[in-house]
Amino acid sequence: MMSSRKRNAILEEFIEIYKSEPCIWRLKDKEYHDRNKRAAAYEKLIIKLRELEPNATKEDVVKKINALRSNVHREKRKVEESTKSGASGDEIYKPSLWYYDMFEFLGDQDIPRTSQSNIDEADQIEEIADARDSNETLDTVTSENINIAQNSSSQEQQQESAAKRPRSSRPGKKNNEPEKLTNEVLTSIRDHFKRPVASPPPQEDRYL
Repeated sequence: MMSSRKRNAILEEFIEIYKSEPCIWRLKDKEYHDRNKRAAAYEKLIIKLRELEPNATKEDVVKKINALRSNVHREKRKVEESTKSGASGDEIYKPSLWYYDMFEFLGDQDIPRTSQSNIDEADQIEEIADARDSNETLDTVTSENINIAQNSSSQEQQQESAAKRPRSSRPGKKNNEPEKLTNEVLTSIRDHFKRPVASPPPQEDRYL
């Protein structure tokens, strides 16, 4: 069985690793949303925690950090309450938590979480952002495919309509059938009137 001294020494190293990786606790750090950087930091913490818990995972690391920070915050609140009460220097509450001072680096970021730490929440935000980007990309691709299909269908419809449309006569080659028929009729009428008029037969004198 591991001694409490050995256990505390490992936890102290665990806290020091956590402190050295602001990408998983400092909200304004430039690498706070760098998933590769954060994954590497978590891996260090997982390896260290496995010295205490052989089957530790990232979830166990998050729970351990939550527990440590919650304990520190509880002690810090007791100090603040005793100070506000007007207690003298000797009466002000003194934290008994051995790693209390080790979390001073958090400053005003030491805010308690009711369920998950800000570390876990940041991972969820990144996953949601990735999913949204993926959906937007998919929507863009789908929209482009729909537009291509619609344009292709429109072109096909235009081609079919053009194929069904009756072809107009070529310029310069007019249909002369009506004009030809009209000329024939006029010629026939003209020839008719040019024929000599036959003299009427001589009439007999009825009175002779």
